[in-house]
Amino acid sequence: MSRYSILFFIIFFSFGELGSDEIKKIKKYLNNISSLKSDFTQISGDGSITYGTIFMKKPDKFRIVFHKPRTEILVSDGKKIALINKKINTISMYSIDQIPFNFLLSEPISFKNYIISETTNKNNILSFKVSEKTQKGKKIKLIFEKKPLNLKKWEIEDSQGNLIQISLNNLSTNITLENRKFLIVDPRKNPFSKRE
Repeated sequence: MSRYSILFFIIFFSFGELGSDEIKKIKKYLNNISSLKSDFTQISGDGSITYGTIFMKKPDKFRIVFHKPRTEILVSDGKKIALINKKINTISMYSIDQIPFNFLLSEPISFKNYIISETTNKNNILSFKVSEKTQKGKKIKLIFEKKPLNLKKWEIEDSQGNLIQISLNNLSTNITLENRKFLIVDPRKNPFSKRE
């Protein structure tokens, strides 16, 4: 799986304000989440499958740990983002502006400057596509269980148009997460740190 696919895991979705009851309920549901932890399964466009665990804490903090045989960790401390590989002691830094991710970590979530399309309400599933209004805007499909309302999955496209699907499992919300979990530690400066 490419680095682009890893970075695309973190998603930016601020929507355009809508009158739909379902969208309003989803907005309220998401704004009531201050933190979360979930296992995930990621299926890339080439059919490869990756497993891992994601932690998020508003505002702007997240930690994604890919399970073996993958060795990457993707971390945001709220100001910058790091892609870390402890096995080979490498780190790549990114600004938050480089990563399309502001939705789940925003506080509060704002539904502005986006187009919602391809809405579906069927078989206890709510889904819709979110698109930036810019010419090269990103497109993200969100999928929720309706009753009880839960975020279950999102789908995105990479720069080549390949579909990347991320399914959430064992989702827990509003849990205590210490800020130290989101610290960025350079493995080159601490090469004997505990591997995850």
